[in-house]
Amino acid sequence: MVLKLRDVYKSYKDKEVLKGITYEFKNNGFYTILGESGVGKTTLANLILTLDKPTSGDIWLGEKSIYEIEDYLSNYVGIVFQEFNLINGLSVLDNLRLSLANDKDENIIIEYLKKFKLTKYINKDVRYLSGGETQRVAIIRALVKDAKILVCDEPTGNLDSKNSELIFS
Repeated sequence: MVLKLRDVYKSYKDKEVLKGITYEFKNNGFYTILGESGVGKTTLANLILTLDKPTSGDIWLGEKSIYEIEDYLSNYVGIVFQEFNLINGLSVLDNLRLSLANDKDENIIIEYLKKFKLTKYINKDVRYLSGGETQRVAIIRALVKDAKILVCDEPTGNLDSKNSELIFS
């Protein structure tokens, strides 16, 4: 399904952040949104994630507005937040289990932990992980969902070049 932005505007009080964005994100594409701090990258991500609504315009998935798709976040979107948003007090495994649909096999978690060299942390409380380890767990959380759309806000910001390459591969 194609994700389409149609004449999207977003304003906060008297500041217009997004100004009439129209764009189609095609299936199986990899898109990077670049720009200086404060130009609206996170705002756009928040709109795609339905964490906020446009001041005007709309965002469509196929032929429906994303704001009308009841299971949009649970079935179509994986998220890697800039601040990770893992749950302290839970283990790596328990944090990752939260992203699995009931009918999915937990083995996918183990496979990603192996790929990202994190298996030894499977039972460790996430609050005791390094920044790079936490970032990789947050990325795995989005990937295990097998979502059609993956929205990442600075997904490699806390990673060294070796782990960044691993993520993008």
